[in-house]
Amino acid sequence: MWVDDFLAYLESERNCSKLTVITYQTALEEFGRDLKARDESLDWADVDADLVRDWMVELMAQGNTPRTVCKKLSALKTFYRFLLQRGKVEKDPAHSLQGPKKEKTLPQFVRETEMDQLLDGNYFPDTLEGKRDRLILLILYSTGIRRSELYGLDWKDVEMEQRQLKVRSE
Repeated sequence: MWVDDFLAYLESERNCSKLTVITYQTALEEFGRDLKARDESLDWADVDADLVRDWMVELMAQGNTPRTVCKKLSALKTFYRFLLQRGKVEKDPAHSLQGPKKEKTLPQFVRETEMDQLLDGNYFPDTLEGKRDRLILLILYSTGIRRSELYGLDWKDVEMEQRQLKVRSE
């Protein structure tokens, strides 16, 4: 009953996409099954942080990625915030819990020869847009500035005589 109310709230009041609603529903159904498997008499109001933590450990043991576990935990946290706001529960057992650390991937890089082929080839049309795109790539590759720093550039930041760019981190 509470889960159905929550899913309706996601659709109507929060205007979440169907996919988001299905993702939340799946996570909550999964947690509910786990809860009943532990003890048939348990319900949503009986959940404590230890139960949620055990569930997360189980998810990891089943081969779920840290990202998947974090998404499911997020669904549970959102559900309990909803229940708290509606006065259905007195505490949020997932509030203080953090998901497992996500693996950091190493950045991909382009070899110098590949970049030379790209910039020297005919990949960019001889149009204003093509010249712009080639210049963007050259600036990123030559200077190592971040994409956000490139977006922040303005004409006043370009000093042609000194051949310099003023880059501001924001």
